[in-house]
Amino acid sequence: MELKQNLLEDYKKDKIIETNNETKNFLIERDNEIFKLYQQGQILQGYKVISKLPKTIKIECGDIPIKRRLYVKYDEEKKENINRYPLDEELGLKKIRKNWNKFKK
Repeated sequence: MELKQNLLEDYKKDKIIETNNETKNFLIERDNEIFKLYQQGQILQGYKVISKLPKTIKIECGDIPIKRRLYVKYDEEKKENINRYPLDEELGLKKIRKNWNKFKK
């Protein structure tokens, strides 16, 4: 049996992977809990779940790719859709506003 050369580095890498996996599972579980509350009619009345869209959450230990649900409701007054990502809201993530006009010629 050989001695390991980078025992602490290997341990640190394993712990980072473990932490990222735990965090990812926590976020997926929370998105599912939000969806159950929605299905029970306790939150987000008037909204419809459209899809699950990808998002990369950046934490100290690295990037965590997940898919979270998009909820949409049509606003009759403004004549536009209101998009909500409840998981993003709980995490305190700000909406990214894209100016698509700058890409048009």
